[in-house]
Parts: sequence; C-alpha cells; structure tokens
Amino acid sequence: MSEKVTKEETSNEEVIEETTAEETEAEATTAEETATVETESDMTEEDAIEVNAEIVDEAALAAEAIVKAEASLKESQDRYQRTMAEFDNFRKRTAREKSQMYENGAKEVLDKLLPIVDNFERAIDHISDDERVWRSPKALK
Repeated sequence: MSEKVTKEETSNEEVIEETTAEETEAEATTAEETATVETESDMTEEDAIEVNAEIVDEAALAAEAIVKAEASLKESQDRYQRTMAEFDNFRKRTAREKSQMYENGAKEVLDKLLPIVDNFERAIDHISDDERVWRSPKALK
C-alpha cells in the first residue's frame, strides 16, 4: 500500500504542480495582457495628446491665416476707398477746370471783341441821319 500511496501522492503532486504551472501561466498571461492593455491605453493617451497638439497647431495656423486675410482685406478696402475718393476729387476738379476754362475763354473772346464793338458804336454815332438811312440794310434792297 505504500507504493500506492506513494504513486497517488506523486500523482497528486504532479497534478498540483500542473495546476500550479497552469495557474502561473494564466497569471503571467493575464499580467502580460494587463501590461499590454495599459501600454495600449498609455499609447492611446500619448496618441491623443499628439493628435490634440496637432489640432491645436492647425487651429493656430488657421487663426493666423484668418488674421492675415483680414489684414489683407482691410488694406484692400482702404486702397479701394482711397482710389474712389481720389477719382471723385479728380472728377470734381476736372468739372471745375472745364467751367473755368469756358469762362476764361468766353472772357478772352469778349475782351477782344469789346474794343471792336466800341469802335463800331463810335463810328455809327458820327454818321449823320441821312447817311444812316441810305446805308441801312432796308435801303440797300
């Protein structure tokens, strides 16, 4: 019986050792899986941080581009308004100069014709009444 007991004990010990080895393996696998999950979650957090950093960088670049575009727009609007004001001033100045040129031209012509008209009036005043009738356009017909 001692052999049986010894065989049984050996058998029991082997079963216990196998069970313990399986449990140890399972615990090691679980520990590895836990470590892998933790590493994955760590990588996920790191990836999330990197992604967030990239998004923040892109948002900053977009905001900078918007600021530049707004500045360019403001500059273009300012140039447009100045150009329109300059054109309006040019149009008014041209109209004023045209009016002044017309007035000056008319004045010069009248200044040149006035002495001639005065001379005709003086000549007519010296003609006698008989000569006036005879030289009138009605008398010539």
